[in-house]
Amino acid sequence: MRPTIYIDADACPVTSETLAVARKNALPAVVAGNATQNLPRHIRRGDPREPRDGFWVDTLPVGIGADAADFAIVQELEPGDIVVTQDIGLAAMALGRHARAIGVRGRVYTLTTIDLDMHIRHEEKKVRRQGGRTKGPAAFEDDDRERFAANLQRLVARRGTGGLPYKLIACDGSTLRKNEGSSNNALHARSRERNSCSASFSRLSRNRTTKRRSGRTPAFALR
Repeated sequence: MRPTIYIDADACPVTSETLAVARKNALPAVVAGNATQNLPRHIRRGDPREPRDGFWVDTLPVGIGADAADFAIVQELEPGDIVVTQDIGLAAMALGRHARAIGVRGRVYTLTTIDLDMHIRHEEKKVRRQGGRTKGPAAFEDDDRERFAANLQRLVARRGTGGLPYKLIACDGSTLRKNEGSSNNALHARSRERNSCSASFSRLSRNRTTKRRSGRTPAFALR
């Protein structure tokens, strides 16, 4: 079964790149977001809008609300579908429905680390609620756009095959390749990404300890 690519279009900088990959691979795509965003502007004049074999694209307008688009997308997901989002919470829900998720900078989310990602996000929110500050994301650059397009194409190419993508992006931004069909390399991939995220969490914990001792709130971030 062909996957559908769902785009969380709220402040998404790679909607055009996602639709380009969908056209290239003859896959359906759905652009989801707040109804006030004029979602049809992302669609070309000649793009098919009705379900059919091959590429077609439609919009999924939702009401105003912080998580409205997230829940609308989750309700539509089938196993193997792909979600493009910069929301870790939506990525976690997608993985829970046996779909796949990729961030706008090209990071492929995995079951190996999503729980830790969610925990770090929760800890960062706690710091902000207490009046502290956390380091925001770096400026979005052309390298991020290119990495996203390449990794999305890899996800699409592996549809229906299961397993890990053959190029993983760890929490520290490093990459790891694995040869398809090699269980040892797959285990090594999981171990590398788990260790990388554990290191990120250790830095977060040290920063919180520093805050308690000094009364200051240092900046930290999940990369």
